[in-house]
Amino acid sequence: MNEEHLRLCASAEWAALVREDLPPCVLGDDDLGDAVLEVGAGPGLVTDLLAERARHVTAVEIDERSPTLCGSG
Repeated sequence: MNEEHLRLCASAEWAALVREDLPPCVLGDDDLGDAVLEVGAGPGLVTDLLAERARHVTAVEIDERSPTLCGSG
């Protein structure tokens, strides 16, 4: 993840897009089940959304420059 990508993925604009536009067009009303694996979690904005829809979320990020994620779900 380069600096610009990280800046975008941690921005208020991305947070609004994730919160308002992503669920209906990507997730719809689908049941995510009890466990979700998110690969490439970055700063965790999508992780937070997934944690609202699944009992347990495991988020994986291998880029050492990415902010540390707190546990969810």
